Amino acid sequence: MKLLIILFLFTAALAAPAQQTQAQTPLLNRLCHTWVLQKMDDGSGKSNPDLSQQDFRLILYSNFTCKQGLQPDGFITSAWQLDETHMNITISDVGAKATHVFVLKILKITEDELSLQQAASDGGLIMTYKNHDR
Repeated sequence: MKLLIILFLFTAALAAPAQQTQAQTPLLNRLCHTWVLQKMDDGSGKSNPDLSQQDFRLILYSNFTCKQGLQPDGFITSAWQLDETHMNITISDVGAKATHVFVLKILKITEDELSLQQAASDGGLIMTYKNHDR
């Protein structure tokens, strides 16, 4: 019995930081997939990613962790948050020596496609992803 209590507390302690206060929502459920970069727009017109960018993945998990990087080279594990009011995703890259925070505006989300805009004063880079799970 003590072992079960210890295991429960240990599991709860690990899960607590990632759970946040967000309930499962339709938007959250649509975001939690493996997304493959399809194209980028830096303001000069839409362009397809170069060969290295075609292997870029953004994997969003419902426990508010994510992985991003090139397949099969490796991924950076990060945490993410969803602000449905402002339609923003905030990714905190805590795997590096310094913490980097990226705020991305959700421009479009369907079952098959996700378009994110990098927050920047000049309008920001727009990245369009395809749902790899479908």
